[in-house]
This record gives sequence, C-alpha cells and structure tokens, in this order.
Amino acid sequence: MVILKTILNILPQKEPFVFVDEIVDYQRRDFLITMKRFTTNDSMLRNQINKYIPKTLIIEGATQSIIILKRLNDDCINFHGFMLIGKLKAEFFKEVSIGDSIYYHVGKLRLYNDLGSAVVNVILEKENIGEVSVFFKIMNSEL
Repeated sequence: MVILKTILNILPQKEPFVFVDEIVDYQRRDFLITMKRFTTNDSMLRNQINKYIPKTLIIEGATQSIIILKRLNDDCINFHGFMLIGKLKAEFFKEVSIGDSIYYHVGKLRLYNDLGSAVVNVILEKENIGEVSVFFKIMNSEL
C-alpha cells in the first residue's frame, strides 16, 4: 500500500486537488487500484450543501489514477510533463456520499506513442458503480 506522500510525488496536482488517498494494489503493465475516502475534512467538500460527492471530483480521481499507472509503468515518477484529455465518457449508476470510500480500478491502459486510452471502473462496497473512459495525449514539456 502506497500512501498519500508518495502519491503527491507522482501526480502533478497538489493538495487540495488530489483525489487519490492511497495505492491499494498494482501490477506492472496490467492494473492499478487506488482508493479515495471522501470526508468532511476534504477542503473541496467543506461547504458541500448536500451529502453527495460531485461527479467531477470522482472523474478527477479516475484520471489521476490513470496518471499514476502510466508513471509507475514508465518508471518516471518525477516526470514533469502533462496529460491532455481529448475525450472523456463517464457513466455512474449510484451516488457517492460523504463518508464513502471508493476504489478506482484502472485495468485497460493502452498506449500508442504519445496517445493513450484507459477505462477506470469505480467501485463502492465491492459494487461497480461507474465507469470512466479517457482518451488522452501526453505532452513532454511544461505549458
């Protein structure tokens, strides 16, 4: 299990914009499972009016999980390039509430030079509650 401090070194995003708390499982070139606990301590949720997590935060966690898998696979944890999303499709079947822990399962990462695609399943209490499909381009320099 890899904790938040290591994740902060891998991701280009910094707090409070990090939506992955830990790496639960990882198999090189095969899959990655990450986890996010949504609590009232999350700065993005402090002024939340209702108990449901905005889908955009869940999608951001899914894309961050893709970045983590890509960087772990390439042994380029300190790489400072960035990923541009070309197309994203997300579908959710159940709401996520404050207090829930969700798991992101990245199992279909395909890379073609600087282009890629990935599918992330969103899991809550061992139930698949959503899927995020992403097509992206990797840029090798800072903006």
